[in-house]
Amino acid sequence: EIIRLSELPRLFSVSKSSIYVWIKQGLLPRPFRLGIGCSAMLRSEVHDILCFYASCPTLEEKRAFIANLPSQQAQRR
Repeated sequence: EIIRLSELPRLFSVSKSSIYVWIKQGLLPRPFRLGIGCSAMLRSEVHDILCFYASCPTLEEKRAFIANLPSQQAQRR
């Protein structure tokens, strides 16, 4: 199951621009394209990220967690 990028600001309680900054900084996984102007992430990974971030990890812990998500490892291949 997927979640559209446009839904993330509500889930993380931040602006849309913050979501894009976090992606660029490696604090959120790179989304995959569904079509023109439509990107998404795996719902299960977004859930895992929200749970992990609730534990107040450091920036480096966040980046390491994101880098080890299955979707990010697959994109590197």
